[in-house]
Amino acid sequence: MPTRRGLILSALMIISPILLIFMGCKKTPLPNVAAKGYLIKGKDGECLPTIVHGTFYNGIPAETDSNYIDVDVYVTSPGIYDINTYHRNGVQFRATGTFPDTGQKVVRLKAFGTFIAPAEISYPLVFDSSVCQLDIQIHDSLGRSMENNTWEFTVAGQTYHGSCSAPVYQLPQYSGYSFEFRGYLASGAQDTVLQMDAFFPFESNGRPDTVDYPSNISPAQSWGFFSSPNGYNPIYYAGYNTPGALIKIHFNGDVGGVITGTFNGTALSVADQKIVTITNSRFKLGN
Repeated sequence: MPTRRGLILSALMIISPILLIFMGCKKTPLPNVAAKGYLIKGKDGECLPTIVHGTFYNGIPAETDSNYIDVDVYVTSPGIYDINTYHRNGVQFRATGTFPDTGQKVVRLKAFGTFIAPAEISYPLVFDSSVCQLDIQIHDSLGRSMENNTWEFTVAGQTYHGSCSAPVYQLPQYSGYSFEFRGYLASGAQDTVLQMDAFFPFESNGRPDTVDYPSNISPAQSWGFFSSPNGYNPIYYAGYNTPGALIKIHFNGDVGGVITGTFNGTALSVADQKIVTITNSRFKLGN
């Protein structure tokens, strides 16, 4: 008959292998240390690849949309990571998490903040001791609901709108370049024309930032809404020597071949020689 000691030893012999199996299968937690590695980049320092999912717009909180950017990194030592850019134009791109092992990985960056202005911006992206440049286009939210090559404005309770063209335009502007804008009514009538002209006597800083050109800056700057059955007869006008009239032609940077802007301010109503206010204006030029 088995003794009490023998029964205990037999039980331990059965339980011990089970415990060993259980302990052997237990997952070892990752150390709470920073991951190490480097960003994949091209010969000019650009992040490779930079895959942008969606379109970023200014004035819209970046956290509320589903847009994101994928970049590649190579992990040499696993651990936790915080890959981020500097804050620029009101926004930072960032990704956090844990790399469980080594090798090449895809990291998904989300934007945090609100883009201040439309532009093409280079964000330095940092991981461990490596840096690459993340080039991102921020589009103008002003033109989201507009078709390319259209315009509109309101004066004296009347809203005008139509199509437009700009035979010569380039942003950023350089000395000697000009902006020539011609707008026609949506009806297709050719006897009423919206015209804006801006000449750039001084070289810009070479960046596609937003720029303003008041209609009174020089004789070359002007804004007018004309009736033209027999030539250009101004209906509303703001030029270099028009007392009390000042239209600020606001250009947003050339982003992806699209220029948007506004032309609000005051103009002379030629018929009664009164100053009127131009509001709710916008235009969009695109390829």
